[in-house]
Amino acid sequence: MRNFKLLFTVGIIFISCSQNSDNESETTDPIVSRVENRQSIGTSAADFLNNDNFDRLHIEIVHVDTYKPTPGSIDRFRQWLEELTFKTDIQITYKSVASTTIESMNYNKIAELENEYRTIYNDGKTLSLYMYFTDAGSTLDVPSQNRFVLGAVYYNTSMVFFQKSIRLIADKTTLPITRADVETAVIQHEFGHLFGLVNLGSEREGADHGAPDDENHCNEENCLMAAELNFNTGMINTMSSRTAMGLDPIPLLGLECQLDLKSLGGR
Repeated sequence: MRNFKLLFTVGIIFISCSQNSDNESETTDPIVSRVENRQSIGTSAADFLNNDNFDRLHIEIVHVDTYKPTPGSIDRFRQWLEELTFKTDIQITYKSVASTTIESMNYNKIAELENEYRTIYNDGKTLSLYMYFTDAGSTLDVPSQNRFVLGAVYYNTSMVFFQKSIRLIADKTTLPITRADVETAVIQHEFGHLFGLVNLGSEREGADHGAPDDENHCNEENCLMAAELNFNTGMINTMSSRTAMGLDPIPLLGLECQLDLKSLGGR
């Protein structure tokens, strides 16, 4: 696994842990371990899909003030999870934070902010997912080439979304593609990597469907995990093509990606 691996996106692999205690109290607060939520991308793929270790999912959405994701995108994300996994007990909580006023963030900074913002970690039979919606851009953006990173995964249960870029491309399109559509596509694509797609923990016997130039994306045409969906231009082109054919603009997982998920215990 390479550091700063571009997926739409990037992966940072490192592990940390901490303990919380109140020395002024007569009782000791429970120890909160972060180790399980500081693993490499794809490590928790099976845990998201089946109920062997976790039968509940708690999603913590942290967003900068007015950059909260649309209700439609989160509703569709929940529905998508229920269709692909055996998780039926899904809780979603929101937390608003102030802007960092940073123009562009690297992924070390994003991971640092998670230590400050994240409050929910794996607990008993509850699996935790952290989603951060920031108003900053990515340091990997190339504005001169109209290339913007829209989202990323960097731990096994951690995601970041660059809302300024998402809104920029969604709001300037003249096609019937809404902001919720773009958010949904980005969220599902990124979460596909937490599902272990492609070759990030979802390896199975059968067809090798890794893209030639990016083995962590799918080589199946029109798949949600296709390599061309890395940046904003590819995403909009794909969604526009689907809309022109009268289809839902959100790409679907290809057959090989679906088989990967089923091999890990998905529906």
